[in-house]
Amino acid sequence: MKFIKTPLNTSKEFSYKTKGVMLMSTFDFERINTDLSFLCAPEQKGRLSGTIGAKNVALYLANSLKQMGFQPIGGEGYFEKVHVPAARLVNKASLKIGQWNLLHRIEYGEITTYGGGKAEGELLVVKNNQDLNEEELKGKIVLILLKTDDFNLNETVKYAKSLGVSAVLIDGGEPRWFHKSVMGNYETLNSFIPVLRIRSSLLPELIRLSGSIVTFNLPIEISSKECQNVMGYYPGESESTETIALVSHYDFLGDDPGGHRFEGAGDNAAGVATILEVSRQIASLPHKLPFNLLTVFTTGEESDLWGEKHLISNPPFPLSKTIYLDGLGRTPYYSLNVSYHWEDKNIINSLMSISRDMGVSIKVNESKAKGLFNFLITGTSTVKFRPYHTPDDTYELTHVNVLQEVANLLVELLMIIK
Repeated sequence: MKFIKTPLNTSKEFSYKTKGVMLMSTFDFERINTDLSFLCAPEQKGRLSGTIGAKNVALYLANSLKQMGFQPIGGEGYFEKVHVPAARLVNKASLKIGQWNLLHRIEYGEITTYGGGKAEGELLVVKNNQDLNEEELKGKIVLILLKTDDFNLNETVKYAKSLGVSAVLIDGGEPRWFHKSVMGNYETLNSFIPVLRIRSSLLPELIRLSGSIVTFNLPIEISSKECQNVMGYYPGESESTETIALVSHYDFLGDDPGGHRFEGAGDNAAGVATILEVSRQIASLPHKLPFNLLTVFTTGEESDLWGEKHLISNPPFPLSKTIYLDGLGRTPYYSLNVSYHWEDKNIINSLMSISRDMGVSIKVNESKAKGLFNFLITGTSTVKFRPYHTPDDTYELTHVNVLQEVANLLVELLMIIK
């Protein structure tokens, strides 16, 4: 495997001056790389919450925290149970129109919030303002060819279901990939029927095939499974009363059964690997920090931040500040988006000063930072390369040097927090 990176040594020394003592710390490039490689490996099968792959990663993270000297919390050791609802594709998806087998993720993609299932019916093309009676629609697979500015997909799908339509096909544009999601909705599921996005360039052929038999199978299971947040505690000085949490989600979307791999390198194996390295550096210091450190790897982020919500509503102890990492390493540029809602802006000023010394570009936005965290750091993407929730988000294309630089920035920041 090769890595796209700017020239760096495999390790790099950074110095910190605190309490009048100069400390030296070595950031191990290969160690960050090893963590990232494990998280993205085929054996983890895309780290979908509630699967064996995600559990393998949770064990790896717990063992890593133990080796660093972080303490377990509570009766579950390093684990905290979290029930995670999600729409999980449990078998291979298929769509056939006439004699044409369409390619999943390339020529079509599902919208999981409308559920899944299997059906067979005649393809019916529906245009704007076309009058159709219930008998013409019942049992059909309907392609909605045109949409008005006030088109409401939810209401359209509900109405189609009430008329006996089996499934809806819509214009999905021309993406490189149809993005994957595991978002599901228990409460509204019975109000909907399956919805598939079709590549725009294929619509003329579908119009020609109007009246052909359509068969599809979307084996989506919408259920809640017991999963785990992973957390470890590193005590500060004996009088420390404040606790700072470093947080990153380790779950992703899961590989498509019998189909494409979803490694989730930038989302969010890179964030996890970076926080592992920061935690190692803090644990290796010859003195304690003036605050306690809680390292947390959350589950269920991809299906609506379930692990993050659980942490914030059920913290093991009061959290003074939380720092969240996501979406790093997709480009070679040291450009970070920082969102925060701290009343005290001194720490943001310190961060910006550190970043200037390191040559890191930072965009600061005063916001709710995912609505949960004080401080959110994400990487940037180029207009031409947006691999979110696609098979393009790979280990091989990750700029590992960026993770090394962000780890350095965070350690520098933690060293100056009072």
